[in-house]
Amino acid sequence: MTIQFNISHDAPYGEEVLLNVLVNDDEGNTRAVALDMRTSDGQHWTYKLNNIDRQNQSRIDYFFSTTFAGHERMREWTGITHRLDLNITRCENLNIHNVWHNTPENVLFYSYAYTECKEPRPISTPSRCLYTKTLRLIVRAPKLRSGERLFITGKGKAFGEWNIENAIAMTEHNTGEWQADINAIHIGHEAEFRFFAVDKDGTMTNENGANRIIDMPHMQMGDMVVFELPEADVDIPCPEPNIIYASIANLRCADSFGVGDFGDLASFISNVARKASASVVRITPTNDTQSTNTAADASPHSIISVYALHPLLCDIRQLPTIEDACEQQRMEALRHQLNALPYNDYLATLEAKLGYMHIAFVQEGDHIMHSAAFKQWFAANEYWLVPYAQYSYLREAYNQPNFRIWPNHNEWTEAERGQLQNPRTKAYKKLAFYYYVQYILHTQLCRVHTIARDNGIVLMGDLTAIINPNGCDVWQEQSNVGTDHWWTRRLKAAKQYYDACLVTADIAKRQRVADATRMWMSTNN
Repeated sequence: MTIQFNISHDAPYGEEVLLNVLVNDDEGNTRAVALDMRTSDGQHWTYKLNNIDRQNQSRIDYFFSTTFAGHERMREWTGITHRLDLNITRCENLNIHNVWHNTPENVLFYSYAYTECKEPRPISTPSRCLYTKTLRLIVRAPKLRSGERLFITGKGKAFGEWNIENAIAMTEHNTGEWQADINAIHIGHEAEFRFFAVDKDGTMTNENGANRIIDMPHMQMGDMVVFELPEADVDIPCPEPNIIYASIANLRCADSFGVGDFGDLASFISNVARKASASVVRITPTNDTQSTNTAADASPHSIISVYALHPLLCDIRQLPTIEDACEQQRMEALRHQLNALPYNDYLATLEAKLGYMHIAFVQEGDHIMHSAAFKQWFAANEYWLVPYAQYSYLREAYNQPNFRIWPNHNEWTEAERGQLQNPRTKAYKKLAFYYYVQYILHTQLCRVHTIARDNGIVLMGDLTAIINPNGCDVWQEQSNVGTDHWWTRRLKAAKQYYDACLVTADIAKRQRVADATRMWMSTNN
């Protein structure tokens, strides 16, 4: 199979257009392979892929970018990349006419908040295409809601002669993007058609504007021509999101442990959904702030790690009962005592919870950390987890948060990673409790996220930009903190917990950062 990619981009002298094909490496990580496109006029760019093995490859995902003097100058919006399904049986020559995707004005409709929470729709694999001459149409229609589908009707036999009953059903093969394969044998020199949406009750909504017309190229048997088209303009009402703010610590209830926690947050979200009082729940930062071991650490806006979660937010109710009956009774009395206070005692509550978690770690830590789920999580997060655990251990050992005046280990040393993440070493055993706590917190916040999605509630996390200058992030990679790459990696990690995030206006305006995530980015200013 031969595939020719085409795109129009008016590039100034010296600028080159690249086709970036996404591939997975042996470790399952996705990377882009950049291919130089060719042009004869500086505007129309092409690249031909030969000998594509469609038996072992179901699709090709890709995006376009430009370079100047060897440096990337710009790239199109990559929140959703281009997708070419290889569900083709009888066509060997594909000619694709792509469009350059700038950041859409309605980017909210492509976000996780909309596509996976408010209006979830399953992505489908297109059925096999058996035509010998095929026209494939691809169009984005992100405003469609759950249960709605996109159809095509048009002029001529191939499009059903404008008869709605003969309309062509499209497949949402990519998030917010629909495609249909049409028998091109019955199409003349041009194709005239329009799109319309149908909801689950059968109500039809036409797209705005005139009929679409495309000039058909000369085709032979075994040819497929693919046209990506401008977004379908279908008027579907979407109410403005109603946001409710929740300070997790203040969600304390009768059976809490001195402060509101992830379990209380889950109950709060369920209550919000039941009363239909909001569609978005925005919460305070959940990151670890342990630094000085004083009440000053109670502020959630001076975090030591943008990845690590705060042990204070652990729901003790989800941990095993303490096997020692006397100790369990003591902890229960302490819980009542802390809960009876008219305020949140940060230090006393944190000390009590860490004490409970140490006991739980002794009881179940070995079992948890030998589980497949823990090992998978550890492998996916070891980049930040190992330095964080080492930093936390050293901060406690030296009784000093300022790593600059520690007697040694004044910065993270990558060479130490191997022994610190090897379960058979003494170094690993010193850090094992920190690994265990972060895994427990991870599972609890993931549960909150799942409950929110199941109830159609968008969970918005506060990704504060206030980083503790003595914290782990600065200790590990001071020169990288705050860069676009750092923020992109942070957003990627946060998406496992949130479908929306609160950031500063400065971060929201960073195009490279905004284009790298499908989380809905909201700002206060």
